[in-house]
Amino acid sequence: MKGGNQWTICYGSGKPCILWFGDCYEIVMRKVVFLVNNKKFIMTEEIIDFEGYTIHRIEAIKDFQLSNGKMIHVGDLGGWIENEENLSHEGSCWVMGNAKIFGDARIRDDAVVSMDAEVSGHAICEESCTVRGLSRVNTNAYVSGNADIYGRTVITDDAIICGEAIIGGHSFIHIGKNAHIGGKARIWGEVRIGKNADITGDYQYLTINVGKTSNYSLTLYRGKANSVYIHYGYKSLPVDDEEQFRALIPENVTEKDRSVIANMIQFGKAVIR
Repeated sequence: MKGGNQWTICYGSGKPCILWFGDCYEIVMRKVVFLVNNKKFIMTEEIIDFEGYTIHRIEAIKDFQLSNGKMIHVGDLGGWIENEENLSHEGSCWVMGNAKIFGDARIRDDAVVSMDAEVSGHAICEESCTVRGLSRVNTNAYVSGNADIYGRTVITDDAIICGEAIIGGHSFIHIGKNAHIGGKARIWGEVRIGKNADITGDYQYLTINVGKTSNYSLTLYRGKANSVYIHYGYKSLPVDDEEQFRALIPENVTEKDRSVIANMIQFGKAVIR
């Protein structure tokens, strides 16, 4: 060891370190890195402005393995975060590719956000979940367990996605308070699910594009207490409000398409429980 009264060079970790007032720093790729809290990344000077936020590219300062088996090595560049609180130094959670985390969003445990995915607002991704593709997780959404979110999926409001749920394709998941998608639920395609959803397995939702455009896309899904809901546009109603629901359908929908909607509602009542 050598140095002055305030700092000391040591090799306790097998690498040259600086001991400064009791705190240990490691010299990594000509950068002095704070080690006392066992940090695994630094925010680089590479920054961009994105949706009103200034976000930084991150860089790994230790080797670790992701939950999917991929190794992250010292010096590997990751995705983008606004501040260190967006990504925990504990566990093997990581932000990869062009993924962006900003606002008060939190990535914890072994969660991985990759590709062009975005997590923002007060959203939380934790445990071993993955968010990838062009997915968006925002507002107060919560993703956990081994859930896998991919494609163009949007998880928003107070959505709770957990368990072994897989949601992908062009799904749009818009869920209100106390809603839940978990278990071994599989959701893909052009799907819109609204408030009070309680989907934990297959055959618990049904979607159809009525007419020549997807403007008439309807989804029936399982709700709380084995109820059945209809989602159309930006509204979700229990099937018991069928009359109110019919009033929402544009006047230019043909009688044939209205008949399809009526049959779909009856079929949904029979099979979605």
